[in-house]
Amino acid sequence: MGIFNFIKKHYTLNDSLSPSTELILQKIQFDWDNRYTAEELNKFYVFNDNIVPQEDTENGHVIMLWWLSKYDPAVKEVPSYFFFQYGLKFSDEIHVLNNQGLLENFKLTDKGTKLLNKSAEIIQKHRFPNGETKLTLFDKLKFKNSHIDLPKIKPVLQDVLSNEAFNEGLELLNKAKVLSKEKLYKESNEAIFKAWKLGYQVPATFNRAAINCRQLKEYNLEVKIIELGIAINNFNDYSNLEYMNNKLQERLEKVKKLQRKNIK
Repeated sequence: MGIFNFIKKHYTLNDSLSPSTELILQKIQFDWDNRYTAEELNKFYVFNDNIVPQEDTENGHVIMLWWLSKYDPAVKEVPSYFFFQYGLKFSDEIHVLNNQGLLENFKLTDKGTKLLNKSAEIIQKHRFPNGETKLTLFDKLKFKNSHIDLPKIKPVLQDVLSNEAFNEGLELLNKAKVLSKEKLYKESNEAIFKAWKLGYQVPATFNRAAINCRQLKEYNLEVKIIELGIAINNFNDYSNLEYMNNKLQERLEKVKKLQRKNIK
């Protein structure tokens, strides 16, 4: 049984769905069924202790309504988190939400809008899973105009990092994520650089910094950050070292192609 087939949703087919909606749902399901290779799904299992995502309709339905209030699934790719985080099959749940009177095709009804308006806490937890919130202007200004000097970053064994440094570094990473969401990519990298100087050098920080550089088209800096990340991963000798470095290596190869295109 495939990973996408474990949910057997029993619902009464809603004949009120328009033919165009049904066609879009068929396309969504086709795209979804072909989105991941067997190797990618296997890596997902390995990373999650072979646990299949558990169905969470209470939170997942709210997030579906929130997403549909902003995007048109006819033109926007349906996010993977509906399955991986909430255990939901998007095309099936559209039928469910229509049957419950929360949607009319893909449009929120008054009932759906009222539920969404009462569910700010669920949405906040989804958007900021580590507890990070919007940053104040003062917070943002703290990350302005600092200079990222990579040679000053010395590898630190994460196993011996103090609790104080770990907690402060984690807070900086969370702030970096918020800054990235607000498209303040330079400020996000400043926050990560501060975390590195504290000794907080977990793989997620290098991935975040590399993504920021890609958005800024700072390809040379992205190369240096990825190479630093690989070196620090090797220094820590993580149990899943090969997988983590392979992901960084893939990103490194892509950014080097972009470098070459930029030179031409």
